[in-house]
Amino acid sequence: KPINHNDFSILKKMLSLRGPDAEGLWNSENKDIVLISQRLSTQDNRSVANQPCYSSDKSIVSILNGEIYNHDEIRENLISKGYKFLTKNDTEVIANAYHFWGKDFLSKIKGQFAFVTFNKNKQEGILARDELGVCPLYYFMNEEKFYFSSTPESIFLQLKQILNINKQALSDFMIAGTVSEGNTFFENIKYLKPGNFFEVILNQKMQS
Repeated sequence: KPINHNDFSILKKMLSLRGPDAEGLWNSENKDIVLISQRLSTQDNRSVANQPCYSSDKSIVSILNGEIYNHDEIRENLISKGYKFLTKNDTEVIANAYHFWGKDFLSKIKGQFAFVTFNKNKQEGILARDELGVCPLYYFMNEEKFYFSSTPESIFLQLKQILNINKQALSDFMIAGTVSEGNTFFENIKYLKPGNFFEVILNQKMQS
């Protein structure tokens, strides 16, 4: 469903939970898909490097939390194949790598990360998390909505409702001192397991 003005004001509040160096937002033409990011600048401090970042042809949009350790190597590989880069940002590398290799690029990257990259033309994308699970990635999904974030608090802002406690997760924690993998203490909010990814195809169910 298109996002209305009030929803965009909530998105701004979500950004305040991250940061603090620069913020950015991309939304689709009918405003049914929105990607927002507030970054801590560690590689390229120029405004052109603010997220979201795009592929050379602007068809891919990407946001990243964390760092791709071998982004210089992948960038040079893509440059040799004709890709042009505006920044030294590893998020731009993700966008172009997804454009060239599709989801196979996941086997080429190394680092600590949680990211989403989306193909605007094909209306499909990927959410992924590093193998060690250093960077968190939470999500909420039902038949109408899909929210994701590096913090559950920002998802609460979007839902605008009180979620029930996940009683099974609470029981697991009381007995074993941990919550079963993929679950949180809140019903319907889960986290992407380390080393996993979702393939999202608009108007279809997610594939993992």
